[in-house]
Amino acid sequence: MGRMRRTVVTVSVALLAVAATAAAQVRWDPPEGIDWRAATIYSEGTRLAAEVFSLEANSGDRLPCVLMAHGWGGTVRGLRRDAVVFAREGYLAVAFDYRGWGRPDFSALTLFRFNEL
Repeated sequence: MGRMRRTVVTVSVALLAVAATAAAQVRWDPPEGIDWRAATIYSEGTRLAAEVFSLEANSGDRLPCVLMAHGWGGTVRGLRRDAVVFAREGYLAVAFDYRGWGRPDFSALTLFRFNEL
């Protein structure tokens, strides 16, 4: 098997492992008094997983928003604690996963076509 094919197989296996990990995430229950929901953000036609946090007492109110993005190698799960802090201070906190991290739409990630190898 050529070096390029081994690379393709390695990348494919890694993407499948990430997708399986994301699918097996354990249910998360927000702290008492925090309204939390999963959401979807679209970026150039690609679905990105997001989570929205606010105080239950502020449900339905217009709130200032904090948009939270994780760093390299992070996921939205790593932002939950900080999002809860913002929500308790009266903000609507929206955290999302970048393409290729967490739970985005992997079908939009095209590295190259197999017939070009």
